[in-house]
Parts: sequence; C-alpha cells; structure tokens
Amino acid sequence: MILTLVVIGVAVVIAVMELPALIRKRMLKETIVFTSMLAAGTVLSVAAVRIANLPSPLNILKIIYGPLSNLVFH
Repeated sequence: MILTLVVIGVAVVIAVMELPALIRKRMLKETIVFTSMLAAGTVLSVAAVRIANLPSPLNILKIIYGPLSNLVFH
C-alpha cells in the first residue's frame, strides 16, 4: 500500500512540475499527450508494484503476426 502511494506521489510531483509550463504556453496537444502518458505509466507502475500478473506486450505481436508468419514460413 505504501509503495502504491509513493508511485502516485511521484506522478503528482511530476505533473506539478511539468503541467504549469505546458498550460502557460497554451500547448494543448502536448498537455493532453503528457497527461495521458503519465496516467498510463502511473497505472502500469501501480499494477507492477502490487505484483499483478501483467501480460507481456509481445503477446499482442504474437497474435497479430503469428498467422502471417505461419503463412510465409510454412
């Protein structure tokens, strides 16, 4: 539980440091991308800290390219 709070705290500190400058410069697209990437990273970090069994991103590539590989090489 404490590690989860640490991860969220670090994400909040990063947001507090970076977002005001982006908002002040009226960089709307960059603000949206930054916020979404920070949120995604925070969610994945909290899941990793809580030792969730996260699937590998390579599984998606295997699903997508597996049939193509079988077609080409067999």
